Amino acid sequence: MAAAQEIYKEQADDEATALRSDEQTPWLDESLKALAHPDWFSDLDRLQIIRGYATYKNRQEDTTKCFTDMEAWRAKIDYPNLLDELLPKAENFHNKVWVDTVYGADKFGHIILGFSLPNIDIAAIEGEEEEMLERLIGQKLKVLQKYKLEQSKKTGVQRYKATMIIDAKGIGAGFAMGKRRGIIQKIMNIGSEFFPETVWKIYVYNTGFFFSALWALAKKFIHPITKAKIRICGKPEEVGTQLAEVDGVPTDQIPKCVGGPMEGTNMFKLMQEMVALTKSEKESTSAVPPATTML
Repeated sequence: MAAAQEIYKEQADDEATALRSDEQTPWLDESLKALAHPDWFSDLDRLQIIRGYATYKNRQEDTTKCFTDMEAWRAKIDYPNLLDELLPKAENFHNKVWVDTVYGADKFGHIILGFSLPNIDIAAIEGEEEEMLERLIGQKLKVLQKYKLEQSKKTGVQRYKATMIIDAKGIGAGFAMGKRRGIIQKIMNIGSEFFPETVWKIYVYNTGFFFSALWALAKKFIHPITKAKIRICGKPEEVGTQLAEVDGVPTDQIPKCVGGPMEGTNMFKLMQEMVALTKSEKESTSAVPPATTML
C-alpha cells in the first residue's frame, strides 16, 4: 500500500508541472509545424497530448498524427466555439440519454465522474446523426476540461485527469455481443482519441460473473499503463471504501451510488454553469478598453 501511494504521489506531482523543455523540443515544436490552426490548442491541450504519447514507440509520428487528427475533428464539430452556447439537443441528451454525474475530488484534486451503463438509452443514440452525436459528446468533454481548469485555479494545483466510476449492473453476454457495446465503445473512443491523458482511475462496480470473466480476457490486450488505472469491483461499497481509504476522498464527497452521502451535480447543470462562465469571461474581456499611448 505504501509503495503504491508513493507512485500515485509521483504521478500527481508530475501532472502538476508545466510542460518541460525536453517535452517542448522536439515533440511539441515538430507537431505544431503540421497544424493550420495551432491556436486551437491551449497550453493544457498541448501538454496532455505530449504526455499522452510519451511512451509510444514512434513517438514523434504518433504525436503529430494526434495533433492533426484532433485539428480535423475540432474543425468538423466547431470545437473552438462549443462553449458559446449549449447545443439545442444537449438538455435531453445529458438528462435522459447518457446521464453523467460529477462528484467531489480525491486528495490530489482529481474530480470524480460517474455513470451507469445499463441506463444509457442506446436506441436514442442510434437514432442520432453522427456529427450531432460527436458535437454533443465534444461539448460535454470540453465542459469537463473547463471545469477541471477552474478547480485547478481554486486549489492552485494543475489537475487535468479525473476518476470515473461506472455501474455495470446487469451487463451480461448480450452486452458483449450486441449493439450496446459497439455504440458505447464508439462514444468512449471520442474521449480516448481526442482528449488524451485525462483518466486518473476507473472503477467498475456491480460486476457479475460474466463481466469479470470478460475482463480477465480483455486485460491481456490492454496497455499496461491503462490496465493499471482500472479497478474491477463487485459491490458498490467496495468502490466507496477504495475512494476513502486509498484515494483520500473526504467522507462527505463519497458518491451516494457507492455508499456515500454525496448526490453530485448533474452534467447538464454543470454544462450550463461552464457556458455561463465562458460567456461572462468573454464579456469581461471585450469590455476592457484598449490601451492608450502616453505622449
